[in-house]
Amino acid sequence: MQKRRDHSSAERLGGRTTHPLRYAVGMFGTSIPINLLRTYAAIYCIDQVGITSKQFSIILFVYTIVDVLNIFWFGYLSDRTQTRWGRRKPWLVVSTPLLVFSLIGFFSLPFSEGNVWIGVYLGIFYILTTALDLIINLNYGSLFPELFPEIKTRIKTNLLRQAFQVAAMVISIALTPVITERFGYLSVAVIYGVLAWFMIWFSAFGCHERFHHQPKVKVTFTESFSMVMREKNLWTYGFATAFYSISFALFMQSMPFFIKYALHLDATRTSLIFFVVLLVTVVGMGVWGRISCFFSALNVLRVGTAIILFGFFLLLFSNDFLTLTLFSSLIGFGIAGVMISSDLVGALLIDRGYEKHKKRLEGVYSSFFNLMYRVNGIFIGFAFFLVEQFYHFSSGTSPGDAPDQAAKFLFVVFPLATAILSLLMTFFISNDNDNTQYVANETHLKEGE
Repeated sequence: MQKRRDHSSAERLGGRTTHPLRYAVGMFGTSIPINLLRTYAAIYCIDQVGITSKQFSIILFVYTIVDVLNIFWFGYLSDRTQTRWGRRKPWLVVSTPLLVFSLIGFFSLPFSEGNVWIGVYLGIFYILTTALDLIINLNYGSLFPELFPEIKTRIKTNLLRQAFQVAAMVISIALTPVITERFGYLSVAVIYGVLAWFMIWFSAFGCHERFHHQPKVKVTFTESFSMVMREKNLWTYGFATAFYSISFALFMQSMPFFIKYALHLDATRTSLIFFVVLLVTVVGMGVWGRISCFFSALNVLRVGTAIILFGFFLLLFSNDFLTLTLFSSLIGFGIAGVMISSDLVGALLIDRGYEKHKKRLEGVYSSFFNLMYRVNGIFIGFAFFLVEQFYHFSSGTSPGDAPDQAAKFLFVVFPLATAILSLLMTFFISNDNDNTQYVANETHLKEGE
C-alpha cells in the first residue's frame, strides 16, 4: 500500500496538468479519418470503383499482416522516445499530416474503371493510411493512463473523449452518404482530413506529459514484448475487444449494403439511421457514465456487450426500416457501454503492469491493445470472402442472385457470432481489475493514510 501511495503522490506532483477537455478533443480528430475509411472503403471499392469482394478481402488481409509486423515496434519506439516535447507528442505531430495526405490519396483514384492497377493502388493507400492511424492512436491512447492516473478523472476524461468520438462519427459516418452524393468522396476526404489535422494538433500541443515518467532504465524490445505476452488478462481482454471490434466494424461497413440490397432504400436512409444510432449512443454514454461511478468498468463492459449481442439477434427478424432503426439503436446503446468501459479496463491493466514490473510501458501495452483490435481485418476480410463464395456477391456490377441474403450475412449473421465470442471472453478477465480498488486507494491518499 505504501508503494502505491508514494507512486500516486508523485504522479500528482510531477509536471503540469492537462485539462481533460484539451486531451479529449483529440479523439474527434483521430476518429474522423479512420471512420471514413473503415466505414465507406468497402462500398466505395466494391460498389463504385468495381473491385471484387475477394480483392477487397485481400487488401484487408494484407493490411492486418502489416499492422501485426509493425505494431510492437511502434509501441517500443514510442516508449523509448525522449524529447523536450515528451515521448508521444512528436509522433502525433509528424504522423498527422501524413495521414491526411494518405487518406486523400486513397479517394483520389488516378485510374479508369477496369485498370488492373486499381486494386494495388487502393491496397497501398489503405495500408499506409491505417498504419499512420495506428501510430497516432497508439501514442494518443498511451497518454491516457499517464496524464490521468486517478480513476475519477479517468471516468470524466473518457466520457468526454468518447463523446467527441461519437460527434466525429456523426460527421464521418452519418453525414457522409449525403455529402458524398453531392460532392464525391475526394472532397469529403479533403474536408475531413484538414479538420482532423487541426483537432489532433490542438490536442497534442495542449497535453503536458509527465517528464519524470520518461524511462530512465532502458528496456529491450524482447524484454518489453515478453512482459506483455505473459499477462493472461491482456489476452482475454484483447480477444474480447477484438471480437467486439469485428461486430462493430461490420455493423458500420455493412449497413449501406443492407439498406441498398435488402431493404432497397436510397443512401439518405443510411444517413438517417446512422444519425439515430449515434444519437442513442450519445445519450447512452451519459447513462453509462453515471453507472460507471457505482459499478466496475469490467461489469459495465459485460452488460454493454450483452446488449449488443441481443440487438444483433433481433436484427435477424428485421425486414423494414422501422425495425432496423429500433434494433440498431439498441446496438448503439450497447456500444455506448463498451466505449465508456473498455478504455478504463485497459488503463487499469496498464496500472497493474506498472505495479508488477515497475516500468512505464504504456506504448507497448497500447500496441497490444491495438493489435488485438486490428486483427479484425482478417475476420472482416474473411466475411467478404465468404459472401462471394456463398452468395456470389462479387461487386456492385455483379451482385449475384441473392444480394439481400449476402447483405444480411455481412450485417447480422457474422457480427452476431463474433458478439457471442466477445461476451464469453469478458468472463475470463480477472475481477481484480475492479476500479473500486483504485477509488479506495485515492481515498486513502486524501486522508493521508
